[in-house]
Amino acid sequence: MKAIKVMATVDQQGQLALDTPLLINQNSRVEVTVLIPEASESDEDDEPKEMVLESLRQSLQDANVGRTRPISEFGFNASTSRLSSEYKKRSPKGACFSKLFA
Repeated sequence: MKAIKVMATVDQQGQLALDTPLLINQNSRVEVTVLIPEASESDEDDEPKEMVLESLRQSLQDANVGRTRPISEFGFNASTSRLSSEYKKRSPKGACFSKLFA
């Protein structure tokens, strides 16, 4: 079997409506597994799509006019994919980020 991950919405009749069409042979019978998030699994980082797109547009505009900062200012060492020890010492948030890159 081949797996394809897509998002869908369950309508009031309990029918699935896929967000995007499947690019497979039509009239094929498929097996469906539905993963339903629990109330406690809410993603605190879910921003509305419009906010994310606006942030990306602003970032692109900033980059196009030269409003950029070197990655070294953020304490990220690209060669080791770890936060630098200097950043961890300077920033109280550095300790939180260090867990992500450890």
